[in-house]
Amino acid sequence: RVFVIAIPITIGAAIMPIMNMIDVAIVMRRLQAVGFTAETANGLYGQLTGMAGPIINFPQVLSMGIAMSLVPVVSDAFERKDYQFLRYNVESGVRVSMLIGLPCAFGIMALSEQIMLLLYPLQKASAVSAASSLSILAFGVIFLSLVQTLTGILQGLGKPAIPVRNLFIGGLLKILITFVLTGIYSINIKGAAIGTLVAYITATALNLYSVKKYTGARFNIQLTVIKPLISAIVMTGVVVLSFKALSGVTGSSASTGLAIILGALIYGLVLVAIKGITYDDLEMLPKGNKIARLLIKLKLISK
Repeated sequence: RVFVIAIPITIGAAIMPIMNMIDVAIVMRRLQAVGFTAETANGLYGQLTGMAGPIINFPQVLSMGIAMSLVPVVSDAFERKDYQFLRYNVESGVRVSMLIGLPCAFGIMALSEQIMLLLYPLQKASAVSAASSLSILAFGVIFLSLVQTLTGILQGLGKPAIPVRNLFIGGLLKILITFVLTGIYSINIKGAAIGTLVAYITATALNLYSVKKYTGARFNIQLTVIKPLISAIVMTGVVVLSFKALSGVTGSSASTGLAIILGALIYGLVLVAIKGITYDDLEMLPKGNKIARLLIKLKLISK
């Protein structure tokens, strides 16, 4: 019984490696088929999986933590048939995933080239080339965060096979899109990134449908999407402007780091100002209870 349960949970947790395995099987051959040399194709593939891909893993760590914390809570509420408490945690978990995914995605997209140059200063040409793939993958962070959280919820509901099925459907679409787009010379390696993005979107949509079906959850669009989106847009504007203002004074690397820190602060302040985050949302974040207590003392949120 443990073995039967463990297999789909393991597959659900291995989203990024599965997408990389698909790329390994397709990308190199397709790039060479349209005229790239083996060396050039290998370099382009390395830019996607070795340079851009690892940056996407950082937001994934945060969203995975949320997914893992939801499994026992959802499972307990489901077993006790406490559907009100179940829906509350499902809705809160999805909202917190958006609170994490949106700023990470927008921030990485806004500074994709600068981030690549910051991390790979000795490979400037490759870093600049990889920035376009990073921008595409960055947008997928929103859906990767959601698909992991929704997978955790479905596992807690005792439905671990559903997210695996949905991931399989997304994987099939990725194979098709990656095969077609990487075979277009002008798109090349970006086709693999687009395929990954489509796979995440597909798996998210199918998982969300299943979660709503089995829990009856109703998501507050204003709290879940609109307010985090407004905060992320404001943050992006501040990040871009601050980088431009600082780059002439401190240099590109320092400007990138400072812009990221400033952007994170602005995102948090705007969220609090427009009441886009609650005490319970903060409780679900790593070290969020300390932040919540501080904000309560400052009378910026209420318990």
